[in-house]
Amino acid sequence: MSAKIDPRGCTILAAALLLAGCNDGAAPAPSTNTAEAKSNGPVRPGVYGNVHRGPDGGLAGMEVEVHEAHGQMIEITLCDGACGAIHRIPYEIEGGAIRFNDHDAAGKPLSFKLMPKGSGVAAEGDWIGKEPALLAHLPARNGLTIAEETQRRKAGIR
Repeated sequence: MSAKIDPRGCTILAAALLLAGCNDGAAPAPSTNTAEAKSNGPVRPGVYGNVHRGPDGGLAGMEVEVHEAHGQMIEITLCDGACGAIHRIPYEIEGGAIRFNDHDAAGKPLSFKLMPKGSGVAAEGDWIGKEPALLAHLPARNGLTIAEETQRRKAGIR
């Protein structure tokens, strides 16, 4: 024998669950941005970059996203005219910095070091040049999103 469920009871239960523990009747949005995550490392998780349009109209700079939730991993794209492929690679904590190795489009090995600098990071490495590059803390992916879209187009995926 099945029990009958009163639809009004379901509505009340749904409303109660929705409002339970909420401030001002609105549930806080869960954070999907790792930039808001707490960090045990020298560089807090998040997106950092300096991708911009160069004088020729092409994209220049680099963008990284530092992750800690599923291991120490970084996503990086290097932009020189266009943003290249995204590489997902592990990093190591060394003193007050994180270090990782990558390669350029031609396969040349590159090493990078990121250190906290204000709300962003200072990046040093083979690809950057003599002076560290300041990568601003960004609210969302920009260069990485452009690189993903480019990769999808090349693969014929919409």
